[in-house]
Formats: sequence, structure tokens, C-alpha cells
Amino acid sequence: MNTVEASAFHAELRRLCKGRGLLGQDFANRLGPALIRRMKAGDPGEQGAWRRGTVAEWLGTWLPALPADLEFVARVALGLHPGAGQRFLGERIRYLAEQLERDERTVRRRLDEALCLLAEFLAAGTPAAMPGTSVPEPPVPASSALGPPVPGPPVAGASTPGERKERTGWYCENVHTVVRLDLPEPEILEMRRIAVTAAELRHLVISVSVPPAPGGPAGELFADVMFGGLLVSREHPSKSLFRFVIEPAHPLRAGERHDFALKYRFSDGHRMVPHYALTPLSRCDAFLLRVRFPLSRPPERVWLLDAVPPRTLDDPPAGLPEVALDRAAEARAGFGDLAIGHAFGLRWQQPEP
Repeated sequence: MNTVEASAFHAELRRLCKGRGLLGQDFANRLGPALIRRMKAGDPGEQGAWRRGTVAEWLGTWLPALPADLEFVARVALGLHPGAGQRFLGERIRYLAEQLERDERTVRRRLDEALCLLAEFLAAGTPAAMPGTSVPEPPVPASSALGPPVPGPPVAGASTPGERKERTGWYCENVHTVVRLDLPEPEILEMRRIAVTAAELRHLVISVSVPPAPGGPAGELFADVMFGGLLVSREHPSKSLFRFVIEPAHPLRAGERHDFALKYRFSDGHRMVPHYALTPLSRCDAFLLRVRFPLSRPPERVWLLDAVPPRTLDDPPAGLPEVALDRAAEARAGFGDLAIGHAFGLRWQQPEP
């Protein structure tokens, strides 16, 4: 490993974390020459402004090689996590301190450790630079928010599906989610069809954010694989982040399509806030959402969330289009070519008790 080059990567990664990270309007100006060379993306002067989605997907192929706790810290600092919409890095450090239940000084040390390790990988030219390091599969291309989503968009992209080169190993052709609020406890069924772009794909990593409702305790999230693989691991790297690792029945090859489904359930007594949103972190071609309410207590109003900034999900819904319930007390919304870093879904107003 070239230590001089690793130092250059480390300095450029630290600079990229400043301000809003990849969410900042000036993020392209903070991309250093070492990162640009490693991305092999050519001269930005020749192709116009850097696309956030392109840079985010490229970084997303390296970050999973970090230990889980350091990956989470690095994603938030770089603006690649749904909870990373804060204006300044210091605010994201405070967010991390709360999530990890550590003081800010400890979080800053962990961030420096994460960036140093990531810089070493970049300098070596492979995520598996350290002996014995295994490279996990890329993260899920969308962050599902079950209950209150972690506020803040990860990144925003402007390219069309035909222009995007997938760097995460797979992407979602469609996601179909059913939220059951007519049961004694909330239940979410999520079905996905993915297209594989990696030469070989052995694991799928699904990340889900479940912060507590206002005034309520942090809840636990559990998942059952309904079809399409085996659940081999459940991780809880922070208060609100859960990660599920699915192993398909056989390794998937480039060009294959694969269907799988998960059923999510909460710990007893967890209370969802009144919205459900999907915030894509990578390409997602289609998303269909159904929310089924109890017939005896339907919501007073339902609004459409169509490419809204995730940090506005809890703001007053003025200006949002309304969605009508059908006779079964169901609301439905469909979306295509979802913009990276924006929230898509439904929110509702519960009737007064």
C-alpha cells in the first residue's frame, strides 16, 4: 500500500464529509484528484457536474468492507444514510453520538478510524486489502422506513435509468409493499424483484430504519423471509438501523432476476408514526405501496408523498395531494423511476381518540 496515496485519500474523504457531505451543492468542488482518479470517471470539466448518485453508488461498493459500526459512521458523515440530512458535520456527529450512545469525542475517533481504513482500501485498489477481510455484498438500494423514517435524504441523483451504470451489484426493478394497520400489531410485507449486475451475488443486505415514535421507546424490528432465500443474519448497529442478510438458494449471476419477500414485525407495543416512505439509495425502477387501515377507525385524511425531501416528512402536509380510501379502507400509491434521495409513500392523519 502506498502510504502517501492513502494519506491523500484520507484528506479528501475528510473534506468530502464537510458541510452536508454529498448532499451539499458544492460536493463536486470537494472531490479531490485522488478520488477522481480512482473513480476513473474522467475529467468533470468534460462531462459537466458530477452526479451525486454516481459518486454515491461508487462509494457504496467500498463502504461495506468496513466493520459494521465504522460503515454506519462513515455513511452518516458522508451523507449516505437516511439520517444524514443535517447541514453541518458537527450536527451529524451529534446524531451519531445519540444513535451509538457514545460521546462526540468517541464518535470523531471512530470516524477518523473509518476514513483511515477506507483510505487504505482505496490506495490498495481493493476493498479486501487487509488479510482475512471478507467483502460483504453491497447494501440494499433503498432504505425502507418502517414507522418514522430517519430524517434526511442520503443523496440526490439526476441520471435516468438508461444512463446509470449500476455499481452496487444489483438494483430493484420493482418493490411492492403492503402495510397492515388493521391488525392488532402493525405488519409490513415487502416483495422485491432485483436485477443482478455483479458477476456473482451470494448475499443480499437489507437495511431498514425504525426510529421511535415521538415520546415512545426505541422499538425492535424482526424479519421473516417469506420466499426467495434464507435469513442468515440480523444486525442492529444503531438505535434506529437494522440490517438483514439474506442468502439466496444459489449464487446469482449477472443478468439474472430474483424475487424475494420479507415480512417485518415490531416488538410489542411499538407505535408507528403516521407515514410510510421508501427513500432509494440507488436505482429503483418502480414502487407500489398499499396501506390497509382498520375499517372501524380509518384515517381522517391521507396524503401522497411523491419525491419529497425526507426531512420534511414530519412537517405540516400543506400542499400535498390527497389520496382517497377505497371501500376496504385501503390507500394505494405507485411510483416509477424513483429519484435517488427523495421519499415516496403515504402519510395519514389518525382520527381523534
